[in-house]
Amino acid sequence: MKKISLWAGMLLLNLAVHAQKSVFPGRYNGSKMEIAQEIMILPDGRFLFSLSYGSVDRIIVGKWTEAGGKLSLKEEKAAADPFLVFGRHNSKAEKGKLFTFKGYAENTSVAVSFDDVFEANNFQLLHLRDQSTFSRSNSLNVTSRPVNKFFLSKGFYGPSEEDNNVVYTFVPSANWNDFILYYNPQAEVPPVNLQAVLKNDSLFLAEEGGQESYFAVKKELSKEIDLTKFDSYFLNAGVPDSLSLPDTTGNRHIYKQLKSTENFKSKLQIPDHEAYFKREDEEGDPGIDQVETNAVATEIIPAPPRTTTPKKKTAKKPIKKKAW
Repeated sequence: MKKISLWAGMLLLNLAVHAQKSVFPGRYNGSKMEIAQEIMILPDGRFLFSLSYGSVDRIIVGKWTEAGGKLSLKEEKAAADPFLVFGRHNSKAEKGKLFTFKGYAENTSVAVSFDDVFEANNFQLLHLRDQSTFSRSNSLNVTSRPVNKFFLSKGFYGPSEEDNNVVYTFVPSANWNDFILYYNPQAEVPPVNLQAVLKNDSLFLAEEGGQESYFAVKKELSKEIDLTKFDSYFLNAGVPDSLSLPDTTGNRHIYKQLKSTENFKSKLQIPDHEAYFKREDEEGDPGIDQVETNAVATEIIPAPPRTTTPKKKTAKKPIKKKAW
């Protein structure tokens, strides 16, 4: 074991020395009209790529390797579900269970069911399919049932028409009555994989197999740079186990992550004309539970950071679940 440890230590040392000798470490600010972007290539084999445009703010982190004068940048992306759910017990809540949906209008195929048992015909859309409410947060206070379990689904477009949705099952703690649910669009985005070359201190980037394009001129890193100050970006690349969020009075509360117990594909019968959260210009009471729609600023969680009127049940053959 000592020999193996010694060999591993020498290998890491050689890699570190190689990284320090590379000409790539530096800062590359490629900002331009309507987009702010910068790549920082660290001498320890890591990189950070900050990107901001429109409503998008991302910090991509990963590792780089060099071979033949070319740099390979590969994002280290934690696996995550499209639905990030956090919950807690709210002692001040009078009745029901409060569900606050954030960012779900980014995918208007998302539907929910609050039944304790999966039934393919008991799902309803959160938003109408042709609806756009990207800057809004929507709250639903469920008072009509205890909600011992709930299901979230999203459209799945594959070769088979039999399975048109992916369903995620959530089983919350019995005393939880306050939930924050984020839609995570990055779950469907493949990891960043870029190739880079330096030409006269200018960095050129290309997607794997793509054509090179100019990015930015190199600026040297400070000789006194403290690499440990970047550690938090890499530690926060995954989904946190808990969030500290303020309420309307400014008091902060801890919400714990609720992971799905299973996910599977199934063919769901979801009405297109019914949704928990409709457009503001549409009238009518959903008829079940209390719905509140509030404009709020989008909250960003540390991630390497797209709703139901009751219906009469019809007797149909049970639909089997297929393992994901």
